[in-house]
Order: sequence, then C-alpha cells, then structure tokens
Amino acid sequence: MTGTQIPSPPAGLVMDQTYQAVFTVAMFAAIAALFTYAVVLLRKERTPVPLLLMAGGAAAMLCEPIVDVLGLCVFPSGNQWTLFKTFDRPIPMFILVYIWFVGGQALLVWRTLQRGGGPKAVWRWLMIFFAIDVTMETIAVRVFGLYVLYGKQPFQILGLPWWWILVNATMPVVTGVVVYKTLPWLTGPKVLGVIALVPMCDAAVNASTSFAMWNVLNSDAGYVTTYAVGVVTIGLTLFLVWLAAMSTREPAPVEARVLAEHRG
Repeated sequence: MTGTQIPSPPAGLVMDQTYQAVFTVAMFAAIAALFTYAVVLLRKERTPVPLLLMAGGAAAMLCEPIVDVLGLCVFPSGNQWTLFKTFDRPIPMFILVYIWFVGGQALLVWRTLQRGGGPKAVWRWLMIFFAIDVTMETIAVRVFGLYVLYGKQPFQILGLPWWWILVNATMPVVTGVVVYKTLPWLTGPKVLGVIALVPMCDAAVNASTSFAMWNVLNSDAGYVTTYAVGVVTIGLTLFLVWLAAMSTREPAPVEARVLAEHRG
C-alpha cells in the first residue's frame, strides 16, 4: 500500500426530517425500555451497575466522530438535529443510540453472565446484537438515508459494510464481559468506574480490530486490498470475542479468592 489519497465525504447531503424524527423517537423508546429495566434491577437488587452502564453508554458517544472520520462515515448536515460537533463532523441527536446499544446491551450481557451464563451466552449475544444492528442500520442507511458510508468499503450489503456491523456488535459484548470480570474489585465508590469502562471498551474494541481497515480506507488502496484487510478485521474481531468468551469460564484460583472476599 503506497497511496496517500484520503477519500472525501460527499458534500451537500440533506437529512429527511420525517425519517430523522422517526429514527430519533425509536432510539428514545429503546433507551426508555432498557432504562426501565435498569431501574427495576436497582430497586429489586440494590445494584447501581445497570444505570452506570447506561451512563457509560452516553459517554461513549464521544467515540462516534472519531470512528466516523477513520472509518469513512458521514451524517448529512442539512436539516440535522445536531447533538454536538467535533472533528468538523456534526453528530445527530439519534446518536443517543449509544445509551442503549452500547450501555444497555452491555447490561444484558453482564446480567446474563451474573446469572450463570458462560461462553455460549457471549456468542449468543453477539449474534443477537449483530442481527439487531444489521436491521437497524440497513433501515437507517438504505431506507431513511440518515448517513453515508463512503470509500472502498468491503463487504457492503445494501450500502452497509458488514465488517463494521460485526465490530459494533462486539462493543457491548466485550463491555459486558469486562464489567462482569472487574466488578469484584469495584467496591464502594469505585463502582463508579463502570461509567468509565464503557467508553474505554468502546474505543478499545474499535481500535484493536479496525486499525488496519482504517489505514487502507484512508489511502488509495483498491477493493482487493480493502477486502483482504476486511477478512483480517473480521478475524481480529472474532478472536477478541473468543477471548472474552473464554474469560467467562470457571474463575481461576486468584479470581475465585477475590470474589469470595468481595461477597464475604
């Protein structure tokens, strides 16, 4: 790869007001549903973790403009209900999706593991989240035209590069596993660290799986190269999920001792 030409986002894009409203309301509805579940757990089990995960999902929104610039995604600025703007990229209100998609879905993973789930549960949630994201983003991109993924994106189906969908689905899975594994050490006020773990995991998953893809997309590399790197990206993502899944098996002796001390 020797090229240095960075693809430019398409200009003059305008967001459809009706579709934007429908999608934004749908995101708020999903947030409300998982927030209600989090409150139920707070009252029933006296654990703030579900609400902290959703708060962390809100913080993870700051990752969006970074991955958009590197992964070649742009939201139409015309008629956009802008939530914030950084990297010269206006980010729309419906990006609040992070609250339920990253934080809320991580809550589901954490809860499943807390109740005895293991590696199979991790893979099951990955498949569920992948299906949810494919459906949601295909509608957003293909039907509603709420954003555009440009450049020589590999594995595109109906305008949606599925390598990115797999990375998206991995974010809440890894976040849920990391919170589950580290929670024994987050006692007392330290439990607030759950909020920080969500954007940290979000950024880590994206960077650790997509670094090669970001490089080839931001060059004059052709589809042969981007598809080859796409295979590598998918492999790295599945490897990361495998590591996360394996970490949920029976705890090692040291981990078991820490858990016992935490419960005692």
